[in-house]
Amino acid sequence: MEREKIEVLKQAPMSEVTANIAIILEALKDDTFQHTALQLLDQIPTESTPFIEEGLLSQDNELKQVLLEKVVPKLPFYSKIVVANAVEHIAMASGDLQQLAKDALKSFEP
Repeated sequence: MEREKIEVLKQAPMSEVTANIAIILEALKDDTFQHTALQLLDQIPTESTPFIEEGLLSQDNELKQVLLEKVVPKLPFYSKIVVANAVEHIAMASGDLQQLAKDALKSFEP
């Protein structure tokens, strides 16, 4: 399974971690690998920002939930600016993720 690659990435050079951001984001949905995936994303906020934005714009509500709860609030300010429109779009739409998006937007405040 590709997600098991997450454990290998903990010891890999940063270039390999960066090359596997899509796998890391997918691993966020698996409780077994989520902690490690979050640690890896914390190390590459700039490189992962476009992928995070893509995940927020996707139809994958499970991924969006994890991103809104555990990733977006910890992003550096410059990365939050990049994903702001996607988070605002979720916050304005009705649905299960609306409140999570509103909570994530609170983390944008100084």
